[in-house]
Amino acid sequence: MLNALEILKALKSNPNAMLWINSERKKASYHDGEDAGPVDYQTAMLVRPDPSLFIIDKTDGETLSSHPSIFKVDTTGGMNDFGLGEAAAQADMQQTDFDLLAAICSFDGDLADTSFQRGYLDALLSAHEAA
Repeated sequence: MLNALEILKALKSNPNAMLWINSERKKASYHDGEDAGPVDYQTAMLVRPDPSLFIIDKTDGETLSSHPSIFKVDTTGGMNDFGLGEAAAQADMQQTDFDLLAAICSFDGDLADTSFQRGYLDALLSAHEAA
């Protein structure tokens, strides 16, 4: 797993890199633009206050980058997209051949990195917890 210095260097050197932190769930992940993986939450919290990092999204936690100009920072539509993702998941779950666990597991190798995807995954996880 990456340490704090490795995460910070990677964020500064790669304009596609992002760090996602969810303080409520105490989870964090690093995405290099192609692959994503979990990082230690406490380590991510050490990186978070660095002045070179900018919050580029606040849906389901905070997504940080040191290159905010390449991202469209969504301050108005994020929650709408999140809701659309939830609605899409609800509709998909009504299909008789829908496999809830397979749908959840599909996010293991490809993190939900848009508001829509986070809404979709949130609805799936809520349905799984309710079952």
